[in-house]
Amino acid sequence: MYAVLKRMEGPFRTVSEYPRIKKEHIWYMIPRKLRKNIEKLYDDTAKEYDKRLMEIGSKYRKNIEQELLRSLHAQTSTTNASLSFLCGSAFWLPSGKVPEQSEAEFERSFQEIKNLSENSAHSTWQEFFDYWKVRFQSDKDYERLVAIRNDALLQIQHIKSEVGRDLDAQT
Repeated sequence: MYAVLKRMEGPFRTVSEYPRIKKEHIWYMIPRKLRKNIEKLYDDTAKEYDKRLMEIGSKYRKNIEQELLRSLHAQTSTTNASLSFLCGSAFWLPSGKVPEQSEAEFERSFQEIKNLSENSAHSTWQEFFDYWKVRFQSDKDYERLVAIRNDALLQIQHIKSEVGRDLDAQT
């Protein structure tokens, strides 16, 4: 369950025990009702969340790239690398922040692109990212993503209480 929650905090997927449990045929050892709730969480809710997260990440990656290319008046192989790096910030929009260790590289890439741009609407990397974060968080697709995440959290709470009840019943 923790793996599902962690996955919903950022763009990277985590490996869980769920596929192994199903593969090794120890699934039957879990009470049927609990098994159904876990299946719903992993097979439906988590897959839907992943799908929508990747779709909205790709959508914003393209939007960021289009905006940067519109203002860019010269393009070289180094600007392509910086452009690609900045477009990757779209996958950090759901969490609202990029990793601290990457901030300097985002700032450097942004300044490189800004220096080759005409009429840049943003003066700093943080201002640029905050602009996209606001757009992202007001998007209907993001609202749906949050609803799926909240549903998953409720499912996790429910599963957790079921496990607790089962453990209490056994003692």
